[in-house]
Amino acid sequence: MSLALSVNNKKSYARLNTSFFYLILATFQYLLTTIIFFDKFMYPNDYKLITVLITGVLIGNLINHYLESKTYKIMVNSLAVISASILLFV
Repeated sequence: MSLALSVNNKKSYARLNTSFFYLILATFQYLLTTIIFFDKFMYPNDYKLITVLITGVLIGNLINHYLESKTYKIMVNSLAVISASILLFV
């Protein structure tokens, strides 16, 4: 998808456009889930949860800014393997 968005040498905006697309997609899925399961849906009203979420996003963006590409790819792949292993064996 980033290659399709990076036409005309606008590769610096490809990541931004991809992230924005996934933000819109996740928001739509959240709203659709809320509408379908309205009577059984739990809204997070805990401010600690919202604070931890925002802090995690900020720290993740900071780490992503300072890591080089190879280290980032290795970290993402290892986290994916660990997550898949946990889901399979637990």
